[in-house]
Amino acid sequence: MALLVFIILAWFIGGIPFGLIISRLWNKDPRKEGSGNIGATNVFRTVGKIPGIITFIADILKGSVVVIGAKVFLHYCPQGEIGIISYQQWLPSFAAMAVVLGHIFSPYLKFRGGKGVATGLGTIIILAPVFSLIGLGIFIILVIGLRYVSVGSIFAALTVLAVMTLFKFTKFNLLNISVTWGEWVYVLILVVFVIISHRSNIKRLLTGKENKFSWNRKSSP
Repeated sequence: MALLVFIILAWFIGGIPFGLIISRLWNKDPRKEGSGNIGATNVFRTVGKIPGIITFIADILKGSVVVIGAKVFLHYCPQGEIGIISYQQWLPSFAAMAVVLGHIFSPYLKFRGGKGVATGLGTIIILAPVFSLIGLGIFIILVIGLRYVSVGSIFAALTVLAVMTLFKFTKFNLLNISVTWGEWVYVLILVVFVIISHRSNIKRLLTGKENKFSWNRKSSP
């Protein structure tokens, strides 16, 4: 029961619409402008640099806080299993998935939300910090080089999954970093949701209509 309560709590935390809350401080509603998304990119484009950056940081933090909470929960609560599922291996991953799903399907916004990238990054920073740095590096390189946030987000997620797969299933593990089944399955599911949530961006990329990111000006979706 305690596990179920924690997962539900993680979902509600993930659903906190920081993008909307922060935009309201600037008397804006990102749902009515640009792509209509409450994530950091649309807030940056339609509200401004500062609220966009604050939203990005806040969305990362809620992912990190939930996974830290899961690890604290494991420290103070008795270890156990649900069937063949070990608390130790799976609870942080379950919590991470719940907070990301809460962000994408916010219970406060009729199950609509952001795309889960920043919150997903926040979870991986705690679950697997080395892989989060790799993903962030790929994201920054692609966004600077191509100026497409969607491309950076998708390929960063795919790169993290690819590297984790190499580390888990092959001998290519120069850093001797262990990857649990819980972490690997979580990242696999996360990548699927990141791609699905970017389906409209993918369509625009294929038709040449995707807007490029600009630090100095607002742009449409």
